[in-house]
Amino acid sequence: MYPWLAESYSQLGHRAQNSSLHHGLLIKGPVGIGKTDFSLVLAKSILCKSAHQKPCGNCQSCSLFDAQSHPDVHRVASDKQIGVDLIRDAIQKLTSTAHLSGNKVLIIEQAESMTESAANALLKTLEEPTENTFLFLISAFPERLLPTIISRCEKVNLQAPSFEQCKQWLASQNIAGVNDDIIRIYGQCPLKVIAQLANKDGITFEDFSTSLNQLKQAQVSSLTLADKWQKEAEQVVLWLQYDLSKLAITGLHNNLLWKLEDKLIKASEALQNPGVNRLLILSDILTDYYRLMRQHAN
Repeated sequence: MYPWLAESYSQLGHRAQNSSLHHGLLIKGPVGIGKTDFSLVLAKSILCKSAHQKPCGNCQSCSLFDAQSHPDVHRVASDKQIGVDLIRDAIQKLTSTAHLSGNKVLIIEQAESMTESAANALLKTLEEPTENTFLFLISAFPERLLPTIISRCEKVNLQAPSFEQCKQWLASQNIAGVNDDIIRIYGQCPLKVIAQLANKDGITFEDFSTSLNQLKQAQVSSLTLADKWQKEAEQVVLWLQYDLSKLAITGLHNNLLWKLEDKLIKASEALQNPGVNRLLILSDILTDYYRLMRQHAN
């Protein structure tokens, strides 16, 4: 278990051991802190045949779980929306008797992506679960869930580690390329940092910083950078927001900075739409960024 989640796990594991764990858990928190891993370890402990708070790792249940072939644990995940058929199929599996004569667990990843019909199909099971059945709904955006779903779950609010804890843990994993800026940009979410650094095909923060300095010195145009970066526009917008926050800390405050910050917020939302002109959005933002840097230099 990740050290920043250990206390939450210990509390829930203790309740599971004492048969006082709520049947429906909404496990929420930012992307990249380990919510899915947390849920899997908790599920493994609930299914474990030992009487201990943590999974023993030796019983038949633990062996099946580790082999990803446990008949009483079911996971629902989708790259797009979670449709009603996926939820109905999962619910059907829960209605049968547990194969190992113990508990049953359903884990729904990115639960906020359930369609309305899928969420409504889940409601009855949340209201009247079958015996010894636990439902884990994992979400980084719980506000997108139906209120009726939220009201029927116990909320488990998982937090990112502190800056120092995040930095120390990443150092213990021997992750190359970690620096203070990267940790702060990704909100001290360690797994998000690792995912970004592992993306060898994409732009790195170092490349971004170098190119941004070239833009400041008029060595490259905003259009050229926008064309180069448009496939990773969301990433660039996030990094630019961080860069502006550092400028604000130095005391730079003017109308162009506020205007640019507003553009970045709107761009972050607009870039979620597949048909948007990413080149145009980035070019406009980078042009304003260049103007801001010229003002700052003067």
